[in-house]
Amino acid sequence: NANDAKITQVATFTFADGLTPVATVRPENINRTTVTLDRVPLHVRQAVLSAENRSFYSDPGFDVVGIGRAVYNQLTGGVGGGSTITQQLIKVTTGQDDFTLWRKYREVVLAVKISREQTKDEILENYLNVIYLGRGAYGIQAAAEAYFDKNVEELSVSEGAMIAGILQSPSNWDPRENLPKTQERWNFVLDGMVEMGVLSPADRAQQVFPTNWIPEPPENGGVPADDRYHIYERALAELNAQGITQDDIDTLGLTITTTINQQDQIHAVEAIKEVLGDQPDNLRAALVSVDPRTGAILAYYGGANGLAIDYAGEGLRQPGSTFKPFVLTAALQADDGVGLGTEYNGTSGREFPGGVTVDNSEGVDCARCTVQFAMTKSINTVFYQMALDTGPQNVIDAAHEAGIPEDLLPEARGGIALGDQEVHPVDMAAAFSTFAADGVRHQPYLV
Repeated sequence: NANDAKITQVATFTFADGLTPVATVRPENINRTTVTLDRVPLHVRQAVLSAENRSFYSDPGFDVVGIGRAVYNQLTGGVGGGSTITQQLIKVTTGQDDFTLWRKYREVVLAVKISREQTKDEILENYLNVIYLGRGAYGIQAAAEAYFDKNVEELSVSEGAMIAGILQSPSNWDPRENLPKTQERWNFVLDGMVEMGVLSPADRAQQVFPTNWIPEPPENGGVPADDRYHIYERALAELNAQGITQDDIDTLGLTITTTINQQDQIHAVEAIKEVLGDQPDNLRAALVSVDPRTGAILAYYGGANGLAIDYAGEGLRQPGSTFKPFVLTAALQADDGVGLGTEYNGTSGREFPGGVTVDNSEGVDCARCTVQFAMTKSINTVFYQMALDTGPQNVIDAAHEAGIPEDLLPEARGGIALGDQEVHPVDMAAAFSTFAADGVRHQPYLV
């Protein structure tokens, strides 16, 4: 039954040692309440049947056509088949979801056995209490709270249809993530209820898609709200990019080992606190440490408040003079004779084409100075001239080659020499790592 379901409920994100937790996600521990079937409104049950198994009360526990389709797809290299609610209950409670004919065969045998031992209402009750519905919610009661902040008894026909509609892919079809798909599925469920004869065409016509769903899903337990939250959040993004969904994280009991060194992270936090100690309260700082040999992120600080913006990976800021190495890189690649001994006019207050006047900082000024000296003293006028001579677009291309994402630095103009276009701190850490790795670029990663 639902209380015996072998659903692994804990996902652990660890530091690089594979043992010390960065975050522990226990979705079921905080968001699951078993309810008896009589607490679930009839129209909510019918919405689920419309979405998943319209012949539930008349089928033998398995779908002959769906099994045939699964066999055909298995033999021809396809995927998918057909699963009744009874079969889905077996998959969830046993944890056996590998797509093989042997598993399908065992599933059918178990479906027949369960159908003989339990009534349809008992099977449906168990199903409604174990199925994952997104936002960390297991079961229909938790889903009612997660999406509408109410008990299941209070769900309207329209609200029940919305929840039932996203059942097959709750994370991808959450209205917060994909509202058009949620609405499409809502229509599908309601139309199915009409076909089943449980909702009249007149009542169907009066239904309005609910707008009272909660925009933000409930917080998961065990995820720290300090700087480590940004590590967890970035790890999630990497997992999703690799096809590992939130559903997988919340239901498969995964251990996710990050590249973050615990001691390095502690030192990063201490360094930030020291630097910000005597600064205004509204000043923000970020820190990213990357191993240039691999691209592994060893420390990642996006801010003390994990629920605020991640200033390391999301905060766009002008890099200023730290962008000058890309100017020199582009000039060296241009093969037009520029080297560390090449001399430029480094006087401050120089006027450039377009009416642009560039000053040097900290009183540095030189009539003729080498590129090496200009880099050492960060002389603005030298690098602005070098960028114009080399071509601003070539500077941008060099930065992209080093590791700045292709969707940044959209404008080819002289100001690129002084870092007047925004980037993320993690981008700069990755790009500078390319220099430290003798020109070999490694994509930064955290999982």
